[in-house]
Amino acid sequence: MTAVRLGLVDLRRNPVLLVLLVIVPSVFLLLAKATTPARTLIVAVTENGISTNQPFWFPEVHAGTMAPIAVGSLAALAGMFVVIDSAAGDRRLSVAGYRISMAVAARLSVVAAAVVVICAAALAVTATVFSARQWAGFAAANLGLASIFRAMPRVECVDTRKCLSCKE
Repeated sequence: MTAVRLGLVDLRRNPVLLVLLVIVPSVFLLLAKATTPARTLIVAVTENGISTNQPFWFPEVHAGTMAPIAVGSLAALAGMFVVIDSAAGDRRLSVAGYRISMAVAARLSVVAAAVVVICAAALAVTATVFSARQWAGFAAANLGLASIFRAMPRVECVDTRKCLSCKE
């Protein structure tokens, strides 16, 4: 628990990451809405096993399709920031007697907190320009997508005493 708390403190100390977590999804989604061309979009929809081409007014759906893009890409970037910034802290945790699994779990918990902030910011802005029929499902899908993308940055070695590839 201490490792998670210290990771969250470190996360708050990085102003670039804070801007990335809150302001970037907001600006991205509002610009996407503002620059959307006013035209009809034909989308292949499968419902009850039957595929049909359905027309959608592009300005009404564009923000809803851009939210997952913003959430997924920013979750991957947040994961990268945490992985890069936490290597020294992970080594200190290893020296203090933390198991590797505990250090990795703490790191993933910190990224999960960042993912929740990203999703909350993106969904709050999306709600102003897009009306989903099932907000709970839309939010859950965005959280799931972000959770997948947060795990993409590689997990570095946290125990340099046992790792043959670490050279220090």
